[in-house]
Amino acid sequence: MIQSNDKIVVSINWELPEDEFTNSIDSYILEAKNSGKVLTLPLPVFKGEGFIYQMAMLLSQVNCKSCASYCCRHDVTGHGIGLSEYDVELLNEHGHGDVIKKIGNDYWIPMPCPFLHEHKCLIYDYRPTTCLCFPWDPGGVDGLTGEMLFSVESSCPEARRIIRNTYLTAWKFRDKMKRLHLYKGGE
Repeated sequence: MIQSNDKIVVSINWELPEDEFTNSIDSYILEAKNSGKVLTLPLPVFKGEGFIYQMAMLLSQVNCKSCASYCCRHDVTGHGIGLSEYDVELLNEHGHGDVIKKIGNDYWIPMPCPFLHEHKCLIYDYRPTTCLCFPWDPGGVDGLTGEMLFSVESSCPEARRIIRNTYLTAWKFRDKMKRLHLYKGGE
């Protein structure tokens, strides 16, 4: 693992024994968390309908019930939660336009989120798009091709759990397919 100021460069060695592979993934996750960098999977971000399903696969795995609402209490942008015009329209329709702040041409909800009550979102059914998509982060890039890779926020405990499980399941599946002679590696 190599770290520069703006990214962590990770080389995944799928040939390691399972325990060493697990340790390397755990180290990657800890390094990303401690440095505030995104966690990235070696999976290009799909376009169009594929992206919808890719996001659904991620977001359906996120369970915020045991979380301390870090994402709703800490402002990583310095402005709050970014809003689309559609988000602003929905918040206004539901009588919450008074909390919206405008900075230049952009709209924001200040942090900590005023809609968070006892670690529950009071506007969950019409929460802003930024909230709906969390912990996805568009910051991961393949260093060789420049292609956007599927990434998540390392500050989110659920994202860290999902990334760890995804890598470990991929290792086990690769290993099983190689043993069955259905996968040679690098294909």
